[in-house]
Amino acid sequence: MIQQKKWMWEMVEEKIIREIESKTDIMKLKAEMEELISNGKITPVSAAESILKNIYS
Repeated sequence: MIQQKKWMWEMVEEKIIREIESKTDIMKLKAEMEELISNGKITPVSAAESILKNIYS
């Protein structure tokens, strides 16, 4: 059972990644968030929340 749960979450993660990669605007936002993180202007948590919010809005 534990392995099946792991596979389920791997499939969810893969779907989210594919969704991100298929949207030009999200890929642009991803690059912007990575730059802001590198410059210490945003936290990784805030960047992730911003990306997720934009995927499903």
